[in-house]
Formats: sequence, structure tokens, C-alpha cells
Amino acid sequence: MNSRGKPRITTNYKSRNTVLGKEDQTMKKRLSFGMIAIMLTTAFLLLSTTSVFAGASDTVAGTTINNKAVLTFNGTTVLESSPDTGGNSTIGANQGKNTTFVVDRKVRPFVEVEAPGSVNVYAGGTGYVLTFNVMNDGNDDEIFKISLDASTAASNASFTNPATTALYIEPTAGIGESLDGDEVALSTSNYNTATMAPGEIYKVYLVVDHDVASSANNGDTEDYFLIANATVSETGGSDTADSEDVVYADNSGPALEGDNGLSGSTPDGKHSDSGRYVFRTVVLSMQKTETLSFDPYGLDFHLPGVYVQYNVVITNTTGTDPSPAFLTELNDTIGGSGYTFGNLVNPTTGADLGYAFDITVNGSSRTIDGTPQQRSRAVDTDNAEEDGSGNITLYFDSATMTAAGGGKTAGNEILPTDVANGYASGELRNGESITIKYNVLIDGALDNAPVTP
Repeated sequence: MNSRGKPRITTNYKSRNTVLGKEDQTMKKRLSFGMIAIMLTTAFLLLSTTSVFAGASDTVAGTTINNKAVLTFNGTTVLESSPDTGGNSTIGANQGKNTTFVVDRKVRPFVEVEAPGSVNVYAGGTGYVLTFNVMNDGNDDEIFKISLDASTAASNASFTNPATTALYIEPTAGIGESLDGDEVALSTSNYNTATMAPGEIYKVYLVVDHDVASSANNGDTEDYFLIANATVSETGGSDTADSEDVVYADNSGPALEGDNGLSGSTPDGKHSDSGRYVFRTVVLSMQKTETLSFDPYGLDFHLPGVYVQYNVVITNTTGTDPSPAFLTELNDTIGGSGYTFGNLVNPTTGADLGYAFDITVNGSSRTIDGTPQQRSRAVDTDNAEEDGSGNITLYFDSATMTAAGGGKTAGNEILPTDVANGYASGELRNGESITIKYNVLIDGALDNAPVTP
């Protein structure tokens, strides 16, 4: 020990005579110290069975990291006491014990809504989907509780009246999944995921059917928050180097997260992200014109015996895609008297074509696009009818048509469901149109008999 009671290292030395060119030069003493080298030996002892590929590159929770300092020396050396009573307490060549710490468990749920993060909603539409990715961004297996906060959405009473919501989660992890029918339905208030390995991502889908209130305005919004909450408790207190602590290491979610009672600054084992539904109005135009379909006189006047064709064109002119309108039915009443509703005729010969309505969908991706639908005038049996008194009804969607009764067949509506091309029943998208044609005959026959004086 030195005079201050501190440990010291003393090294003996020997003097050596060295000829530096001439015999009579002064002999000098030189101090020869032992060479001191510090070698750090680090060993990793894996105490967990979890894959080492935690997250992107995280060291797995529970990993023990050992560090031993070894002092190597030359010459005669006396170590009067341990240089580190907490670690290398055994004195001697290649002796000592490890200084050890254990990697703690990082609990870090992460939620992110998929781009673009907002979905346009249109009156009459159903099944609008927001997709969220829920990731275990920690370094150990975790189970997260999934919940939905719709309080912000519910506060906007003008938007929905109300909305019907459903949550679904993929049965297996992977970012390449899509909503295709194999998902598991969740409770919107409380659901525990399967055990998620570090770095695993599960897709969660929010599906909303909106009953849009009449007071809704273009651009009205509603926000939904998906929350992932840790199911393991935090250890708390200070770090304990020799054991695995459970530590919440999540970031705060979006600014509106505070509306859900979640912490915006201190890690709390929760994370959320929000998706938005935006109500959009749809602009439709309808134009009705009439032309002379068959004129036996060839005079181009509305005379008795002339067939008049009505043309009704309905167009979605919203201007942004897809902006679908969901049509239900069209009612048209031919007023007055002096006409007879009949079948369409050949414009050259006047021959009866055998059907009363010619209906064509144009500009769409539907299977039926550009193909005329030829319908009879029969009441209660088809998607287009005339009741014998000039009252015309056309049915665009299956629900409205079947509700009318009378033996109408679902799938026979003007705009049927087209699964292959992604169309719902009654759906007419931006830029698409429907043309409807039907005839009336102006009462009175062409009389070629001579006039009798």
C-alpha cells in the first residue's frame, strides 16, 4: 500500500551498460518497464430461445453480456490489491471474473395506417376499408391488445347516422396480405393478438358501412384510432444490471392520441395511429330527349301514327375517380292522353322489335358494358316495367328490385353486382352512363282512303 492507502503497482528494473560508440562515454542507466497490455474478452451467453433476429437488429431480451479484463505484464510485478473489487477480484495471471449485465426487454408496439390513410365515402356505399399494420418493434415475443377508439368519429353526428364498424385481423403475419375472406373478426373493444415474434407485422382491417345523414356536407370527416397495448407489465424503478427488466420503449402516437387518454410524451406501452373517412358528394346528370322513331309520312312531324322514342341518359359527372353513385330506381310518368305505350320498332320499316326497353351501360369496366339489355314492358317480372297507364319504373339494384316483389329475380337488375370487376349492385362510377330508350305511338292511324264528297 502507498502512503495514502491506495493500491499501487511497483515494477523492478535493472541497470544496463551500453556502448554508444566510444568506450569512454558515460554509462547510463535505463529504466526497463514491463509491457502492459489490456485484453478485453467479451462473451455472449444466450439465455432466451427467441430468434436473435429481433426486430431489424435488436439484441434479444435476456441475453447476458460478459466482459473480463485481463492484465498481462513482463518483469517482476506485485499486485497489492484487486484493481476492481466489483468485478475482477481474483488476482493472478489469466484470473478474474466477468463483469456482467443482462439485456432488458424492450416492449414497443407500433401501429401505422397504410397510405394514403384516408378513404372517400359516398352515400349508399358499404364496406369502406382502412388498413393498419401492427408491428412488434421490441426484442422479445409479445402479445398486444388491439382496440378501436371511435369517439372522435362518433362526435360528428352529421356524417353518419350512425356507422356500422367491424375489425378483422389476418390469421398469419405478413405485409403482403389483403382483405380476402380468411381474416378473423375481432371485438372492436378488446382483442389479444397471437404471440408476435420481434419484427412481425399483422394487418388489421377496419370496415365501415356509413348511413350518411341528410345534413352531411362534402368534405366532412371522421377519424378512427387503432390502438395496440402491451399485455406485460413494466418492471419499473431503476435498471438492474444482473437481471432482465421489462421496459416500455414506445413512441407517442399522432397528435390526436391525447383524445383517447393515451400518453403523448412518456412511454406507456401503447401506440396508435388514425385513419380518416371523408364524405364526398357525387354529381349526377339526367337528360331526357325525344326523337321521331318511325314516321310513316316521312314528313318529320308529330302526326297521328308516328312513333316517338324517348332517350334518358344518366351520367356520373363528379370528375374524380371512382366517386360512385349507387342508383336504386327511376320513375317516369308519361302525362296526358292520346298516346299508346308500346314496343320499340324498326326505324325504317316500323316492325315491332319484340321488346319495350333498350338499356345500355357505357364507359364502365362492367362485363355488360356496351351490350344492350332488351326488356319487356311486363309489370312485376323484369327490371323495367310500364303499368299500362304510362307509369314507368326501372330498377338499378337488387335490393330495391326484390323489395318491389312480384317475382323479380335478383341479379336481373340494370346494374348487377360484378365481382370480377369490383362493382357493387347499383354502382355507377365517375364518367359512366346509362342510356334508356322506349317508345310511344301517337294515337291515330294513317288513312289512305279517298275522300267521299
